[in-house]
Amino acid sequence: MNTSDLIQSAEKFRIEGDLQSAYDLLILLEKIEADNPFVQLKIGLTLDAMGKEQEAIPYYERALSLGLPAEQRCVALLCLGSSLRNIGQLEHSKHILKSAIEEFPNHIGIRCFYALAQYSAGEYGESVRTLINAVLLLSPESVKPFARGLEHYADELK
Repeated sequence: MNTSDLIQSAEKFRIEGDLQSAYDLLILLEKIEADNPFVQLKIGLTLDAMGKEQEAIPYYERALSLGLPAEQRCVALLCLGSSLRNIGQLEHSKHILKSAIEEFPNHIGIRCFYALAQYSAGEYGESVRTLINAVLLLSPESVKPFARGLEHYADELK
């Protein structure tokens, strides 16, 4: 089996809920592929799924520093920001997620996690504004007739 096959096997374990097997396989793989950003990302995702956000954070950071293609970079930034929020590092979380929004402006998920970080930081109006703007970005048909009003009310939130 090559690295890609082993990563896919670990991902299958993770998706099926066998998190420990996924983790064990990825840690073995890390010993021979320490500089593989995909291995680092998958370890982070697995630790996150295990409820070990604090342990996942360095893996996300390492994956990002090693370089990831856009799709995986987006996932790593979102998960890093979410994990930081979950351990109470709200300002760092908001910083990561805000920069992710700038890099991936059309990604609704990042905006939703940013709104959660704002809410957790007590920025309730900003949180609602972020969510309203995410909905407007999607611009579903049911919202289009009310877009101007929603934009106005979102701007009034503090």
